[in-house]
Amino acid sequence: MFLFYYETKKEVKLLDRRLGLMNGGVRLALLLYIVGVRLWWERSYQATELGQGQVSVRLEGMTYSRSARDGRQYPADVPTLTRPGAEANALFVPTVVTTTADQVMHNCTDPAEPCVEHADCARLPPLKYGLCERGMCVTLGWCPRQELDSPRSAVSEVTALQDVERSFKEEIFVHVAAEITFPRLSPWKNKTFSTEDGRPARTRWPLAEVVARSGIPLAQAVRDGVYLSVVLAWSCNLNPGREPTSCIPMLRVYPVGGRSGFETSWAHHYQRATSSGYEERRDQHHAKGLRLLFRSKGSARKVDLYQIVLQLFVALALLPVASLLSDTIMQYAFAERRHYREYKVETTPDFSDVREKVEALEKQSKSQQEKLLAYS
Repeated sequence: MFLFYYETKKEVKLLDRRLGLMNGGVRLALLLYIVGVRLWWERSYQATELGQGQVSVRLEGMTYSRSARDGRQYPADVPTLTRPGAEANALFVPTVVTTTADQVMHNCTDPAEPCVEHADCARLPPLKYGLCERGMCVTLGWCPRQELDSPRSAVSEVTALQDVERSFKEEIFVHVAAEITFPRLSPWKNKTFSTEDGRPARTRWPLAEVVARSGIPLAQAVRDGVYLSVVLAWSCNLNPGREPTSCIPMLRVYPVGGRSGFETSWAHHYQRATSSGYEERRDQHHAKGLRLLFRSKGSARKVDLYQIVLQLFVALALLPVASLLSDTIMQYAFAERRHYREYKVETTPDFSDVREKVEALEKQSKSQQEKLLAYS
């Protein structure tokens, strides 16, 4: 009997020691999570603010293009490279341009509507009268039609930028001016962080480098066109003692729509004098190229008392979880979980029958006392 008691007491002490070690290990893991992840990695003791800024961009440099019809060379300066027009926060650099000149309004065949007989053509006056000529429907429009698949024909002329690899690296540059504000966290009231206030921020990039940061090969971007989102990303530390010049943006480039390419069309309208007056004409342009949309965004961080108090209360709330987690591990994942459950839950004897006898004796004693009082 004494030996059994001794062995049982020894096992209980061993389980109690292991429970204490488990509890301490869980508390240490929670402490490492709070200090390592929440405070050091996530820096949750700081308040953050997201900001959207403004950006202005311009193109610099000059290159040349070559005609696919006769090999003639054309200078390509900034007004040529920013067709159809310059924008404040975007650029379009055409790399392959198909031009159909001297178009006039007339009824002519449309290659986009093939036909065999007149019945194959829709009759929708005044644009269409259901006529089929030379295997194509006749439609009112700007004639001659632009022919993108026949660049060497007399209808359309294709010009493409030449020596793109060299010119985009050495001659064509993108100059970006950006600014951003953080009104809630900034210690400098109404302070606008800008790339133009003397800070050592980079504001000029070769066009080839901008395309390369998107991960799309330059040759593919020039051939098929590409739509890029160019972001000046700010990450500002606004804690006391840090100078405003420490807030420097980084250039990040993301392709929009995958690698599907980008192309657009526009027209230049003008009038030409004839024997009967003036005739409305236009030059139609279809281009593939680099479409770059610029924006300025970022985040600021600063030590905040509210965040510090919040993290302190989170740590205090997590500490009681250690005991519950340790007990759960000991009951369901521990090798000696069966013994732990037996020693954890103590089964007490059932005294319900004894309680009934005591109640019966109390009633009997009470009745005897009542009888004695009645006789007296």
